[in-house]
Amino acid sequence: MKKNLLTVAAMAVVAFFVSTEFAKAADITFSGQLRTRWESSEHGANGGNGQTAAQVAGGLGNSFTGDPQDEIFTSARLAAKANINETTSAFIQLQSIRTWGQENPADGTGTGAGTGNASGTVSDADASVGVHQAYFTLKNFLGAPADAKIGRQEILLDGWRLFGNTIWTAGMQTHDAISFSHKHDNISLFFAYMLAVENDRVIDPNDSTDRESYLAHLNVKGVLGGQFSGYLNWDSNSSATAAQTLENDIWTIGGRQAGQFMGIDYRGEYYYQWGSGNGQKDTALQATNIALDTDRDAYMFGVRVGKTFNNMTYKPGLTLWYDYLSGTNDDDQRGSSWNSFNTL
Repeated sequence: MKKNLLTVAAMAVVAFFVSTEFAKAADITFSGQLRTRWESSEHGANGGNGQTAAQVAGGLGNSFTGDPQDEIFTSARLAAKANINETTSAFIQLQSIRTWGQENPADGTGTGAGTGNASGTVSDADASVGVHQAYFTLKNFLGAPADAKIGRQEILLDGWRLFGNTIWTAGMQTHDAISFSHKHDNISLFFAYMLAVENDRVIDPNDSTDRESYLAHLNVKGVLGGQFSGYLNWDSNSSATAAQTLENDIWTIGGRQAGQFMGIDYRGEYYYQWGSGNGQKDTALQATNIALDTDRDAYMFGVRVGKTFNNMTYKPGLTLWYDYLSGTNDDDQRGSSWNSFNTL
């Protein structure tokens, strides 16, 4: 009975959200996920011990100064995939993220509070369900040896250092994107265009403050007992003041090598960023010295080694790693350099 109920619900979702051809497709599969987790946080904006907005603005509770904030959330996902024909498929995934409990009206902001419609209220105004992923996959797009994926999608590359679905968060990360993938022998190519912010068309007719990202990724297997990946990404994220538009371009280039050598798992990676950091400047500097150009000059590197003992019960493992991300100090910001690495 439960299985049949889930199937009927999923088919209703498919029929409502997708086209007629999608709904008529014979090969439809369903999947879902339900996750409930308890979290204790000391670094929230309110410090976890109920400071008012004025106290927070005054510097109280912005760091590890308050008591931990405990909360429970549930994430639920329901997905349907339809193979329409040999070259076309469609995928839609709905998601609901709920923090247990109802929002306290006396809180004023609702920050960190429940999501409402809990035990103390009715559910007449529940609007918590949204689209997490919704895309078409077109194989051999326009006759080219590449598959296209068009729509809201997760982009998962390598160890998810720069592009992943942030599985540690409740909602995870998706992108409104067009991506192309090609595989031949031991080489894989991936290209993507992502639109992160579409600003108002009236006040921004030239799209000067939209945020867009262009990604090129290369993966080669069979290198030094593993595989090598190379990245090139341009993130265009300008901001506007009353006087002018401030460029905030992030160019990222780098590589990652991971594999196994003499029974030791290893990984090493390095990424460098350059471009304009004018949009990163302090608000006061933007207002008083808008002509000051800020150059971006940042980097990060990481190394990891590990060993899994397969000849023992439960196959225990030991991993050691070190990461370093460059940062910006006060002198850098007062000058013309922005050195904080952006993890994208």
